[in-house]
Amino acid sequence: MGRTTLILALGLLAACRPTFSTAAPPTLVCGTTLAGSVAGSVVFDIARYPSIPTVTAETVGDVLIVRVSDDCARGSTVGIVPVTAARIVKTAPASDGLPEAVVLKPAVSEPGRVVATQDGRVVGVLNFRISP
Repeated sequence: MGRTTLILALGLLAACRPTFSTAAPPTLVCGTTLAGSVAGSVVFDIARYPSIPTVTAETVGDVLIVRVSDDCARGSTVGIVPVTAARIVKTAPASDGLPEAVVLKPAVSEPGRVVATQDGRVVGVLNFRISP
């Protein structure tokens, strides 16, 4: 009986061994998963840091992830100038239904600008020029 208990206890200890991962967690904004790469994604937060230098490369997945509001209760209206410079492929909506974050697929070699506004007031701008 003692030997069986010891073997069972050792088996349980081996099964309960902690596991570690070097993978990045998914990119989650306001309850919406925007990216799930093990390499991790760069998120440009233009609502909190409105003077980000011009972006010249995409993040993992050949996209740009942009936070356009600083909380999940109130989103922003998002404009892309010119409209051909990028397309929105995913959004993380705030409680009011407007985007809190957007995932953009930029056009290569066409410079563009993301503009976030709330009540007609600009809250953030991100310029981008993706090189081929």
